[in-house]
Amino acid sequence: MLYFLWLMLFFNMCNSSYLTSNKSNVSYIDIPEDELISRTKWPRIGFGCALKSPNSNHLYYVTSSQTMGTGYYYDKVQQCQYSKKYVEILKYNLENNIFEDKLLIGQQTAEYPLAQGNLGNDNIVSCGIDENSNILYYIGNNKYDCETSYNFDSGLVRVNLQTMSFIDRTNFRNFPGVEKFSRHHYYDYKYIQIPTTSVLSDNYLWIGFGGYYTGIWKLDITKPLVQLVDQFQYIYEREIENPMTGDTQIVDVYFSEIKKSFKNVETGLLYFLQDNGYGDSLLLEINSSLPLITNNTRLITLDGITRVSDIEVDTFLKKIYVVAGALTSEIYQYNYDFDRLPLSENCNIDFLKVPTEWGVITNIEVDVNTGYIYAIISTRYDNSGVVKINAKDMEIEMDSHQIFSIKEQYSNNNYIYTRYLNNLNISFMDFNHGKLILAPNSLNYYMKLALVDLIGCSPGRGIKDDFCEICEIGKYSGSHGGFCEHCNPGYSSDKLQSTFCTKCMPGKYSSGLNTVYCDDCPKGYYSKMEGSDNCYYCLKGKYSTIDGSDTIEDCLECEAGKISVDGSDECDFCEIGKWARKRISCRDCPKGRYSYSLGLVSGDECFKCPIGKYTDELGIINENDCKDCSEGHIGLVEGASSNDSCIKCDRGKYREDLDICKECEPGQISGPGSEECEECPEGKLSDMYGIECISCEMGRYNNLRGLTYNDVCKECKKGKYSNITGAVDENACKDCPIGKYNVETVLTSIDLCKSCDSGKYRGENDDPGDDCKICDNGKYSVKDSYECKLCPSGKYSSDDKDNKFSYCVDCPLGRYNEISGQHSIDVCKYCLSGKWSSILSSKYEEDCIDCPVGFYSETEGASSLDTCLNCPEGTFNDDTGIDNLNNCKKCSAGMFSGEGAAICSYCEEGKYSSNIGSNLCLPCSKGRYSNETGTILCNECPPNTEQNSEKTKCECSSGFFYDKEKKECVECDAISFICPKGTVIETMVLKKNYWRASNDTTLTYKCKNIYSCNGGIINGSTDSLCYPGHMGPLCDVCKKGWAKNDGVCFECPENTTTTMSLTILIPIICIFLVMFLIKTANPSTNKKEEVNGVVKIFMNYAQVFSLASSFQINWPSIVRYFFERAKEFSSPRVSFYSSDCTIGWSYYDKLLIYLIMPLFYIFVVTVMIFIVTVLFCRNKKRHMKKMDSVEEKENYKKTQPGFCKFFIAWEKTAIVVGTFLSWPTVVQKILEVMNCEKIGDKYYLVKDLSVECYTYKHNTFLVASYIGLIVYGIGIPLLGFRLLYNYRYRLFDLSDRYNGSTPLSFLFLGYREKRWYYEFIIMGKKASLIIISVFLRSHPRYQIIAASLMVQISFFLHVFLRPYDTITNYGMICNKLESISLLSLVATLSTGLFFGTIESGYELGTFEDFLIIFVLLCNGIISMYFFYYFISLAIKSVKSHLRDYLKIYYSKDKQMLCCKCFNKETQDKIKKWAMEIEFENYGVDIKNSAEKEIFTNYFKEKKSKLDILNENIDRIPQRRLSIKMDKIRSKIEVMEKQRCWQTVLNNRLYNELKEMIQRENLKVTDIEFKQLKRIVNTHMNYGIEYNEKMNALLANRLNSMIENTDSSVSSNSPKSSVLSNIAVVDNNDNNECKTETSEESVEYISPENIKFFIEEKDGSREEVVIV
Repeated sequence: MLYFLWLMLFFNMCNSSYLTSNKSNVSYIDIPEDELISRTKWPRIGFGCALKSPNSNHLYYVTSSQTMGTGYYYDKVQQCQYSKKYVEILKYNLENNIFEDKLLIGQQTAEYPLAQGNLGNDNIVSCGIDENSNILYYIGNNKYDCETSYNFDSGLVRVNLQTMSFIDRTNFRNFPGVEKFSRHHYYDYKYIQIPTTSVLSDNYLWIGFGGYYTGIWKLDITKPLVQLVDQFQYIYEREIENPMTGDTQIVDVYFSEIKKSFKNVETGLLYFLQDNGYGDSLLLEINSSLPLITNNTRLITLDGITRVSDIEVDTFLKKIYVVAGALTSEIYQYNYDFDRLPLSENCNIDFLKVPTEWGVITNIEVDVNTGYIYAIISTRYDNSGVVKINAKDMEIEMDSHQIFSIKEQYSNNNYIYTRYLNNLNISFMDFNHGKLILAPNSLNYYMKLALVDLIGCSPGRGIKDDFCEICEIGKYSGSHGGFCEHCNPGYSSDKLQSTFCTKCMPGKYSSGLNTVYCDDCPKGYYSKMEGSDNCYYCLKGKYSTIDGSDTIEDCLECEAGKISVDGSDECDFCEIGKWARKRISCRDCPKGRYSYSLGLVSGDECFKCPIGKYTDELGIINENDCKDCSEGHIGLVEGASSNDSCIKCDRGKYREDLDICKECEPGQISGPGSEECEECPEGKLSDMYGIECISCEMGRYNNLRGLTYNDVCKECKKGKYSNITGAVDENACKDCPIGKYNVETVLTSIDLCKSCDSGKYRGENDDPGDDCKICDNGKYSVKDSYECKLCPSGKYSSDDKDNKFSYCVDCPLGRYNEISGQHSIDVCKYCLSGKWSSILSSKYEEDCIDCPVGFYSETEGASSLDTCLNCPEGTFNDDTGIDNLNNCKKCSAGMFSGEGAAICSYCEEGKYSSNIGSNLCLPCSKGRYSNETGTILCNECPPNTEQNSEKTKCECSSGFFYDKEKKECVECDAISFICPKGTVIETMVLKKNYWRASNDTTLTYKCKNIYSCNGGIINGSTDSLCYPGHMGPLCDVCKKGWAKNDGVCFECPENTTTTMSLTILIPIICIFLVMFLIKTANPSTNKKEEVNGVVKIFMNYAQVFSLASSFQINWPSIVRYFFERAKEFSSPRVSFYSSDCTIGWSYYDKLLIYLIMPLFYIFVVTVMIFIVTVLFCRNKKRHMKKMDSVEEKENYKKTQPGFCKFFIAWEKTAIVVGTFLSWPTVVQKILEVMNCEKIGDKYYLVKDLSVECYTYKHNTFLVASYIGLIVYGIGIPLLGFRLLYNYRYRLFDLSDRYNGSTPLSFLFLGYREKRWYYEFIIMGKKASLIIISVFLRSHPRYQIIAASLMVQISFFLHVFLRPYDTITNYGMICNKLESISLLSLVATLSTGLFFGTIESGYELGTFEDFLIIFVLLCNGIISMYFFYYFISLAIKSVKSHLRDYLKIYYSKDKQMLCCKCFNKETQDKIKKWAMEIEFENYGVDIKNSAEKEIFTNYFKEKKSKLDILNENIDRIPQRRLSIKMDKIRSKIEVMEKQRCWQTVLNNRLYNELKEMIQRENLKVTDIEFKQLKRIVNTHMNYGIEYNEKMNALLANRLNSMIENTDSSVSSNSPKSSVLSNIAVVDNNDNNECKTETSEESVEYISPENIKFFIEEKDGSREEVVIV
């Protein structure tokens, strides 16, 4: 399932980009009209430009006003006064496709109350947005050269996009130092009034002007006032020929009539276009990074091009497109060096000519992503639109031409015509949403935006990482929005941007690895077909030397003695050591043989290995490769194939040759299988058998080789030892270690060496056999010493009897000795005064430690720090080793010290000292602080602050907090925060019921429940703001081990037995309830069990009622508890009674179960119904076996359904009941995953704030929910509606519970025939409430208002449509229950309007208590009312079913086991009650047999005619006609049924009249009673007479209509006068139709073909079918 969801998510992500789109549609959005933009006002207002801010998802449209023309007929005053001088900027949201905001620039008046700025030029020619300063600018053109008084001066207006406000307007004529750019006084400064184009580059705005004498300006628009930075006029030389003389001369020419400008963002170069309409257009190239002078420019001639309408840069293909033409357009393409390019590689034409009927292409848009150019057609009435051009070969895709048009209807009639939309050429490419948005210019009348869907990647390009890459060579893409794919095997492509691949020719192939070109089949291979993906190889034993072979004939057979493998280009000899077999394989020489020749043909030609050698390998090539027998082994046979044929030489012998073993010499030994004998080495002697060498003993050695057992090893000398055996020389006898000695020989261990005593030593050069020596003065030694060491400095030696040079004596405390090797205490010197030493055996004078800083000492030879004395308070000593009190110095102001101070300490923060020699600092006075050490005076606190307790800083006063950005104390929001003294933004205390996302923001959120948010300060995480058990955003998430109840988290009980029992029990109850509804939803007769209707209406009521509990309304807890319990009976639920404690499902676990629950339900009921069907068929077969006659069996089979019929009918019923009952809950859960809200910097699910939105997991379930919404939320109602719609005129036939509409009766039975669709209105009501509960969850007040209105509308529809049947008991009960349940819901939700206005934790009063009692009583009484009906109708249903079961038993002369417990009298009563004929009431409230007879007649007549009528209607070939007849037939049946009911009601009134007279018999006289009876009889006679007349009139009318039908048939035929016989139905036993004729002839025909015949006099007959 997850894998499927992941695939769907990937598919959704891939399709979220327009790059995959293969079709384009156009939609239109109305531009909102206001005080300026209006179709009814003049002049027309369009747009001058469309701009997108790069940092937002908004588009900005700048309006431009329509201007008057120029010429003789137009007065300048009229031209200058024509427009309103207002400009409006509209902010358009690209995400939602709506206009969000606007700014009107002009003079503020009553007509324009929101205008900002002042009047100004509204003929907009250029706009832009400076990204760095977030400023929008637009430029107006004073084309008529109007005076300033007309407010039409050319200029620039700036707008702050951040605040959407007017900044300023700059008139160009007001700039100081402006160049006049003309040679003639008349033209001075004329160009200023006609700016035509602008472009932003390098933080500057470049403006080009029209006119002959003109130039270019460079402005800085980021300054507080717009600054003119530079201005430039380009003058170039041109050679002109004098037409009179033919002479040429060089003249200066002005770069003039600047019409357009653009920037190449890749090269950084600016371009301005000169286009005077008669000469070649020129481009002036400017390097904006260099000074604006002629040398930094370049003039480019666009040869043959004039009347340029647009220029665009394609940064992907490195091209520049130029659109030009006066009456029709041509498109040229250039590279960045302005070399004109041909349209394609195969075409020498260098321009694209668009169709003449399109007129001038006003502008184009380049989609560099997909490789398409969108040409915008806007001037031709019935051709205006957009068309695609493939940039690869500049080919127009004519079928992509989309014409902009809308359908309109004349107001005075119904005529609809097409309105074409011209002048939509203010374009913008929205790549994020895949749209080309076109807005109207000022000539457009219809204010609409056209949104054109961008097409995906063009053929030859493919999608890669949100971009369309050009397909590499070897790849292709042949469709829109496709991917670049490798050519299939057998195909290749050697061109970039290919749209198809080419087949490989015979002799070539492409395997799919190299798809750039087809490879020649290599030598040894061939290919004989086109499009081969591989080559066939020449078989073994053959070869081919031809590259690119296309026939098998090129494969030749190898010579004898050579071989080849599959696909060989030559035949080869077998390697040496092998022989050739059948030219196809080489075989190795066998084991024991070898070969050094080529071309062997048999293994017998290989040579044998000689004796003493063998080979266990195949195919050896040399005798030397034959292996010798292993060491110590000899051979016996020739051609041996393994070492097993070699034998081993014995011990004491060695191998002399490959076939001889010889004995070893004396003093030598050998092991078994030895190659040679070995001498016994030094330190060993051989034994008498020459088998083993014996080692010398310890303490001895032998330095000779080859000695026998008769020789003796030598002894080690005195003072030497050897602890090893087999010593090889005297060096093995080691000296006793230095410091040890011994005078004995043959020592076997170092432990036998004796140690020198302390005070003695034995050196390395001393004989280890001699005694140890005594140490000299100033030295000492320890035991085992090899030398005497000097006494170190700080010590001296002693030779007294207790010492004897065995150790050195320490110098005492306070003294030291710097010289080693001393022999007296007098060498230890005293420490100087100001110093001391507590070290024994001090070595250096430095060991005498100076008294520390802050101390002094006058004692010599001091041995402890205690001799150093403290400097007094207020003084310090920063030197060590001071020997005098006078060296202690006084402290400076701002400092202090105590006794023994090394330095004076600065006064700490919050204190000060103004005197020298101070021993303490004073605290700052109130209102002052010191935030530095060493302060002499304290500082005053700023406003809204006061000193802290330490007086080190000024903290914000209570009610204020420190704002880091403003760097001052700002007043707290008293609603949500508490700010005690010293509060900073991190320590602001939140009040209860409020929450914030972090401690660095003041943005707070109100908690959903007052009992979840504890407030306070964030400590580590926001969970510290929550009450125990709560966590997460808004403290609305329960911790593990806690569960939510009434919005508050409670700790789960340790004993979960009760909740687990309820969790299991309630679903079981719901399952039995659903099974009951399934059982009763498919009636066997024309009536339906009333208890089914009660349950259905109650579940509808509970479902709608439970939706109210999901509203974020502060219902009292007792009401909310009532809501929660209603949920358990309204629909299947995943969790019951805090299942979070018992099961611990996460939100996604529950959602996944909701998504798969319908499928699981369908699977389970399918299995169950299959089992029931099998049991039913077995029971049917068992019943038939008990029947005797074939006829009885056949009749029984006709009355019983088959396997498929039974299974399909009950499957339909079960699926309809289950899916429609669970539909509201599942749809609600699906929609809940789509509703997120932003809290802090993240988005969370409104339903469950523990779920973070737009993560990978959320997006996965979001895609699954969209699928579920389509399949389940929309698909189920549509499918149900479609099924009912097919049967809409036969829904209430109910002739068979297994056919037609009967399995679907759950959806319609109980409704009137005209209102068969009412179940789907109820579903619409539920869907509306679900949408309200989900998407208005954050707006509880609007939520409850919308829900209340929806329920009131539902009640109105119920009253207006009167959907329920008013005749049957089922319909009347449903109508009554539906009415009171809707009234209860209206009352409940109306009460919710009050509770939606109060806060959580609101203190309830008397009025609120009254409302609570009202809601509980209202809904409690309704529930009890439902319960009463349910119990009473259930008892009625049980009695009816019990009677049926008893009747079956008694008819078989059996008795139920339970009845045997009663006595005989009771059993007889039960049997009598069971066998009574049950009064059939057809689901109608029938009171007597007469009424029963009326309805019996109706239903029997209906049933007898129904099948025949339906069958004949179905035979009508015209489906539309048959449906109309079905509709009329259904209406007739309804009227007949109502007629029966009206007859019953009429008779009841007459009967009531009769009973009233009988009751009055005792109250009146006999004469009066007779008078009353006469009146009643007269009244009844009138009724009888009236009914007889009405019946006669109706019968005559029907007969007349039958006659009219016959006459109409006969009037069209001359045969009408000879009607002689008519077929009629005869109720005989043969069930046939009898035809009566005038000649008394009788013809019987089959009842399946009920016909009548027109028989003519000549005996011929015409057949007519009865309809």
